[in-house]
Amino acid sequence: MELSERFTTSQLNELVGLIHANPDATAFTRDEAGVPGIIALQETRIGKRLDVDAARFLLKRFPAKRRKPRASEEKKGAVFSEDVVRSAFIKFHYNAILPGKDDPKPADLPNEVRQNCIAIVHSLAPKLFSSEPVVKKIEKRFAKLREKGETYTMVHTGDTLSGIGVADPRVEVKFNDAKGKTTNGNTEPKTLVSSVFDKVMDKVGSDFGWHIFGMAIMDGHHSVTLFVDNQPEGRTLFWADQWRLDPGDNFFQLPGAISGFRQYDKAGFDTFIETMTNRWWNDVHRPDSDCGKRSGKKWDTVCRYNTTVMLWQLRKVVQK
Repeated sequence: MELSERFTTSQLNELVGLIHANPDATAFTRDEAGVPGIIALQETRIGKRLDVDAARFLLKRFPAKRRKPRASEEKKGAVFSEDVVRSAFIKFHYNAILPGKDDPKPADLPNEVRQNCIAIVHSLAPKLFSSEPVVKKIEKRFAKLREKGETYTMVHTGDTLSGIGVADPRVEVKFNDAKGKTTNGNTEPKTLVSSVFDKVMDKVGSDFGWHIFGMAIMDGHHSVTLFVDNQPEGRTLFWADQWRLDPGDNFFQLPGAISGFRQYDKAGFDTFIETMTNRWWNDVHRPDSDCGKRSGKKWDTVCRYNTTVMLWQLRKVVQK
């Protein structure tokens, strides 16, 4: 595609100026990617900020023209199109780079605030589906959930999608405590009873292509969207949320992860869930936490979160 077909002269001049001002972007377009790299930089651009790693990932994972077709059984209800996942990647990454509501507002970023984990799910989930009646039904049900804080959670959101018929019933994985006894938050969670990664892959099955899951950690304390690409050569899992990757951050992700869209293997995935669940449970189970302050002398018994991990596999067509 010619750049003149995609951009106006002023848009192209602005983009070229940003590329020339960025040594990494200049080298990327000049020595590595050419015109497709320029377009990828624009597609992953946030305000006036270019992200070479995200653009490189976009070209590698979602190229405009493939040398050979992917294995994808998109006629099956649980397999989503590559274009849907590509769009989701761009939006998750965009959101993750934005500042939080209490952060300084950099001059090179849009005047927008990063959506939290459940807000980005509510924003993007309807866009995963192509049926207009289904999208309207999802948006109507989601709006109802947002009316009350106690229903504006990933747990209620996943169960709502399941009730509409665009997600399978939830799959649950519990925790063991330090004594090896199964806990649902009544005691401190230590290790998963079984691998969440394996549960996801069991649901993916043998159908080739992109699979999408909603995941609730610690009763919806954190909301996650999972994208799994099942190909003959293997399966690749990405964890999508609102978190930006800053230098030195260790979320147990694989090298090359992108803000908002991190790749995991089994060990890192399950370890990250265990680490964060334990940390968050102890953050709440304290006399000086918000829950502790509200509960007074009863904090020790009241401030214990449900720690069961919940998964919902999405389906692009309504189950009859």
